[in-house]
Amino acid sequence: MNDDLSVVQIERALLGVLHVDPSLVEQVEVGADEFFSVANAGVFRGISELYREHGRVDLHLLKDWASTNYSGPKGDLWEALGASHDAFGSTSCVEQYAVEIRNQARLRVIVDAGKDIIRNAYESRDADSALSAATDALSVVEESFGDSKRDDVSAMATAYMHEVLDVQSGKVEARFTPSGLGPLDAVIGGGFKPGWQVVVIASAGHGKSALAINNFALSSALAGKPALVCSLEMPTDQLVGRLIATLSKVPAHLHHRVGELTSYQQSDMIDAARRLGELPLVISETARDVGAIEREAKAVKRQYGDLGVVVVDYLQLMDSPRMRRDGTQEEEISANSKGLKRMAVELGCTSVILSQPNSAAKRADRLITVRDAKGSGAIEDDCDLAISPFLFHKADPGSNHPRNLCKIGMSKFRHGLETSLSETDVSWSGSSMKFEPRMEAL
Repeated sequence: MNDDLSVVQIERALLGVLHVDPSLVEQVEVGADEFFSVANAGVFRGISELYREHGRVDLHLLKDWASTNYSGPKGDLWEALGASHDAFGSTSCVEQYAVEIRNQARLRVIVDAGKDIIRNAYESRDADSALSAATDALSVVEESFGDSKRDDVSAMATAYMHEVLDVQSGKVEARFTPSGLGPLDAVIGGGFKPGWQVVVIASAGHGKSALAINNFALSSALAGKPALVCSLEMPTDQLVGRLIATLSKVPAHLHHRVGELTSYQQSDMIDAARRLGELPLVISETARDVGAIEREAKAVKRQYGDLGVVVVDYLQLMDSPRMRRDGTQEEEISANSKGLKRMAVELGCTSVILSQPNSAAKRADRLITVRDAKGSGAIEDDCDLAISPFLFHKADPGSNHPRNLCKIGMSKFRHGLETSLSETDVSWSGSSMKFEPRMEAL
């Protein structure tokens, strides 16, 4: 009985922390079915579902949720809700709480299996059959303790080869999202793959936002693969103007100048605006942390289907609600980078994150690499591909370099040979605000 009470207290301590910071529910590795108290399990399930749906949790929301989603005795739930809300729990002990709750759940499974073995042994008249039943019961227990899903490697290998052969024969299309730059796609094997994290790093004015949004996100949407752009710096109307400039090829700097547009250009812009409105492309200014970005991405997926890319502009501007106040910027960047990578894997999309370089790299007149990023250690570890645009006329304004002369460098590619795209491969189009293959490279 005392042990039961201690388990209940631990459960309430965990729930007490989640009342204060519900975002922690995403890093707690425990399920509602592992709670000893049915009422505590109901509170945990309510907090989990409400946070994932609304991004916040309070007592009023929990009571509304319980009225329609909890089938057990309401009195027990109200008691658990009040007790857990008033419980004193430590944020630093969240993982320990979860581990102990899971441990106690496993012990209960063992106890139940033991009871079944004893009952079968008493009821059976044959020792061999009793032993067989006991072995089966223990095997079920052992399998239930698996921390991760065990996939049949043989079946997966067969399925993979079927997919490869179907792609090679032209029966199906390969699962990738085009970048909008043929030279880049040729290097990385056709485009971005599900689960990838792509880092775009460059100094201000060298086109990293244009590359990520006007090339990557727009190309994804044009290919029928939904794209989400989380803009933490640039307002939505400005992004829309740039995208219309890309689709219409009417320079953005002319859009709001009286009398600068011809009737043909106005017509092209109207057509471009219509096309843009029909594309599976969503822009969000409010999603500023990993949880909010993931919820937005799931909403886009529900509305349009499987995602192509999720663009975050940019990493160093993201909020980190899970971090304690004494957390460093590097720790925040690391947590956000890992969270976006996890989201890409879980949702089967490509996460494209923009990054600012450190102060020393900003002053350097050279191609920037992933190791120049703020918080570069975590960013480099998490990313599959790191690329950097470099505009020559921006680096040397007084030079005679053509304004379209540029290069895109590749400082990391996890899935192939590390290489570099030279300035002969791409060019910058100021009118359409995007990178394009150079004619001589076609």
